[in-house]
Amino acid sequence: MKAVLIITAIVLCSIANGQEYPQNITQIDSLSVYIIRLNDNTSLSGKILERNSTEIVFYDITIGKVTIPLSKIASITRHSGDLYCILTTNDNKTFTGLIVSQNEKEVTLKTESLGDLTISNTKIKDIKIVEKDQIVNGKYFFPNPHPTRYFFGPSAIPLEKGEGYFQNVWVFANSVQIGITDHFSMGGGMVIPILFFITPKFGYKVSDYVHLGGGAIIASTISKEIGFGVAAAYGSVTLGTYENNFTLNAGWGAVKQEGYNSTTGNSTSSWALSKRPMFTFSGMIRVARKFALVTENWVFSVKDYNGYNYSTGTDTYTNKYYTVMSAGFRFLGEKSSFDFGLAVPIIKNSTFGLPYLDYVFKF
Repeated sequence: MKAVLIITAIVLCSIANGQEYPQNITQIDSLSVYIIRLNDNTSLSGKILERNSTEIVFYDITIGKVTIPLSKIASITRHSGDLYCILTTNDNKTFTGLIVSQNEKEVTLKTESLGDLTISNTKIKDIKIVEKDQIVNGKYFFPNPHPTRYFFGPSAIPLEKGEGYFQNVWVFANSVQIGITDHFSMGGGMVIPILFFITPKFGYKVSDYVHLGGGAIIASTISKEIGFGVAAAYGSVTLGTYENNFTLNAGWGAVKQEGYNSTTGNSTSSWALSKRPMFTFSGMIRVARKFALVTENWVFSVKDYNGYNYSTGTDTYTNKYYTVMSAGFRFLGEKSSFDFGLAVPIIKNSTFGLPYLDYVFKF
């Protein structure tokens, strides 16, 4: 019960601390390029022409001049350095490169293979701003759509407000996670027809290569005939980038287990704090535009039955650590991915692998 109260406090604190407001636009100048993200997760890129206490007039490089109420803005970010983009024309040709200049009539783009190209705005279907390191040998490496998770376990990288994903594992396990703020997300799911679970999570970027976070997992069986449950809180640290990173999670909580009342002859279930913490260490490396290597490994303590103590009339146990290691690969799309892996429980005198397959769609 104490673990459940601790988890509730963590969730409430993360919600309270996770609220954000648009940046103070009085410090914005009209010469810089800005990325504006709206509450519905729409992104605009361009220059601010005018501003007042209720709205801004913005020139987006794709749709032109637009007036935006401040109440609809989730964030405003100043773009530093050169402006790179993916430009798509009306006949679906794409060009990747550096924006040299742009105005209301045309855009001049410096490409790696064709040099400078000047394209009329009437011929442009879409312009997508990208980071310089997302262009490799003239090709666009879209961002990793799922840096917030490995196979199942989380990283400390948070979902942004309004982002979410749906995950299906071997058809029977389904879950959803949604960003409530830029630092807090809530999710849950069900393993049909065995159990359901909820997964609150929070995360913060503390430097370019470090994220800190934490969360909880609370799971219980659907059937009253099976008295199993888990309630654990954890902390996370992720080192690296969205494309290549390593995460250590450490957690502690309570487990609901079946028991036996020798007096009444009935089975019972009760919550008990775990004797030892549990850990996961995971990582991913993006090795190609649509391919990444993933590993996720769990270390946890379980009761190992030693026998019946006749002097005390009780069963005796020792707590031992067990490990489940997994490795595999991820096929990446801009919004979805497929994970293939093999999970191997490390058990003395026995080694076998369990295949893993999931599909995840980001929305």
